[in-house]
Amino acid sequence: MPSKSCEKCAAVFSCGIDGECWCARLPAVGDPAAGDCLCPACMKAMVVERIQQAVQQFEAGEITNPAAPYLGQTQAQSLIEGIDYYIEAGGLLVFTAWYHLKRGHCCGSRCRHCPYGHVNVPASARP
Repeated sequence: MPSKSCEKCAAVFSCGIDGECWCARLPAVGDPAAGDCLCPACMKAMVVERIQQAVQQFEAGEITNPAAPYLGQTQAQSLIEGIDYYIEAGGLLVFTAWYHLKRGHCCGSRCRHCPYGHVNVPASARP
């Protein structure tokens, strides 16, 4: 794999552009990055920021589900820490709003990051 230098932080990293690149695992949200590749850390940070913006727009009713291309991709092998979930101190795994958008509906479990307004949670039990 060829080595590249990140446009943002100058870190040197391997790029698999001629084959299966690591960045293909990340969700394509928003416009593709301008210019050349970013390192894994900078690319992930950019994707997380774009996801947060898309979730806010979805919750405001400005856009349809930005995770629609990924609906149903909630199996453990397709989850990415920091994008689909995070682990709190004490080991609690918390799903993000992006994960819930990939699920495609409110599950009714009072999830902390439900982007659907807890529509399937009884009104008396909503957070």
